[in-house]
Amino acid sequence: MHLLYSPDEVRAAEAPMLAACEAAGNPDQLMRQAAYGLAVHIARAVTNRPALPEPTVAGPETLAALTMPAPSMPGTGSQLRGALIVGLIGPGNNGGDGLYALAELSGRGARCVAVMVADRWHERAAAAATADGVEVVKHHKHEAGQGSGATKHNEVLQHLACADVIVDAVLGIGAKGGMPIPGWDADAQTWAVHGETLDALVVAADCPSGLNTQTGNADEMVPLADITVTFGALKRGLVAGAAREKTGDIYLVEIGLQAPQDTHLMPRLITPADAESELLAPRPGDHKYSRGVLGMVAGSPAYPGAAVLCSTAAAAIGAHDAGRGGIGMLVTAGRGAAGQAVVQTLPEVVNIDRAELASPAGSAESASNGWPAVASKVNAWVVGPGLGEEPEDLEPALAVMRGAQGSVIVDASALAVWEPSIAARTDTDAGAEVSTMVHVLTPHAGEFLALVNRLGIDAADPAEDPVSAARDLAAAVGAVVLLKGSATVVAAPSGVTFLAASAAAKLARAGSGDKLAGVLGAMLATHAARASARGEELSLERIAQLCAAAAVVHGMKHSAA
Repeated sequence: MHLLYSPDEVRAAEAPMLAACEAAGNPDQLMRQAAYGLAVHIARAVTNRPALPEPTVAGPETLAALTMPAPSMPGTGSQLRGALIVGLIGPGNNGGDGLYALAELSGRGARCVAVMVADRWHERAAAAATADGVEVVKHHKHEAGQGSGATKHNEVLQHLACADVIVDAVLGIGAKGGMPIPGWDADAQTWAVHGETLDALVVAADCPSGLNTQTGNADEMVPLADITVTFGALKRGLVAGAAREKTGDIYLVEIGLQAPQDTHLMPRLITPADAESELLAPRPGDHKYSRGVLGMVAGSPAYPGAAVLCSTAAAAIGAHDAGRGGIGMLVTAGRGAAGQAVVQTLPEVVNIDRAELASPAGSAESASNGWPAVASKVNAWVVGPGLGEEPEDLEPALAVMRGAQGSVIVDASALAVWEPSIAARTDTDAGAEVSTMVHVLTPHAGEFLALVNRLGIDAADPAEDPVSAARDLAAAVGAVVLLKGSATVVAAPSGVTFLAASAAAKLARAGSGDKLAGVLGAMLATHAARASARGEELSLERIAQLCAAAAVVHGMKHSAA
């Protein structure tokens, strides 16, 4: 699990280290350390492409365990000789990082070109680059016009076209949109948008230029990187929102930053390794009830497939890996074709009449709330996938949202009828929130906006700032909010927030949300059953963490399905 820093938190952590470096007469020590790490990854890209080491955060098209790369420089001498590495260098410290990295690589045999895209640059880093043989090309507004400037302009474009690696070192974490560099040439900027048409590998220094590292917001002019090498700490904006489609694989270079004393409300990134650790292994003596019972109100005569997708996804967790994460029983409340389709697909499912939840008979075989006895054993519920708008389907979902104990995952159609007054929770003597009935709302951006508009809630726009959006809704309604998107964000009402490192791009298909709901239900049911056996309840923050882990598991298990 990784802490995710805001730009201000990064600056605060760097400040005492920078002051110490300045006092010691070595003001660029941290910059050189970061640049060396950048150079390591560029060298690896040149000498070992495509067999690169596993990233700290996998890109949106891949999933990998998170590892820290060894701080060693491969590819010295002949392996780098002949490689053309072109750095686009901005006016500030990000440009300095790029220049020092080019100096390292040039000294090891690569041909390096530094294209200065602004009318100023980091002087000490530029001097070091020049001393190590880096070719420096000044290319900004008043030099990209006629005569020799036009010739230089064409030279730069030729360098970009022939490069093995293009290093984006124009703007760092201070940028909040676009590339507002005086003189940033329009033709060169075309590379930023269409860099994927070049043969070069694009490596971003710290972040793709113009990316908002606070929110993850990225406009069309933010470059597309194959690799982002970030320094000191993971920035929340690298893994949130539209950033996931811009950053590629992310590698973290440690420079010795100390975490703040209070990290409780800093977002955390749930990695594949974290998620795998939440899949509980069966214990000797376990039975179907102790492993966890999941209830489901999903599908309808109009959308029977949603019930099948949701139930099979839940059942699939634990089908391998010695049963890790598997539920003990699945109870579905079906109607018509939806119920029949689930039982035909999964004959082990216990299917009850959906109408019995909405209008309990109160028979001798029913639980105290009038539901069928087996329904009273459910540890977590999923309601909403594929329900549509018919009262025969929505009323049972509402009954579960009002009367269930434990967690209720409110998805799809159920979000349209959910009200904050339905939710209920209590506090322990110590003041920590625990779940007697905890609702987990799972909207995508469109459903989020519809929900906050219907309820009159003032919340951030999920397209602009998904972390703040999820936190705003969770705090306003007292529920856990799982906001789907390029990166899944899960927030508890307290503000504790988790992000899921998942293969979001591959999951953008019909039925993916139904599968996610099933995986969420399985994760919460197994953990709720285990907690109940200990006489405990799951806190809202723990439920949020488990939901983020489930989102990662969903990405690993179902992105290829």
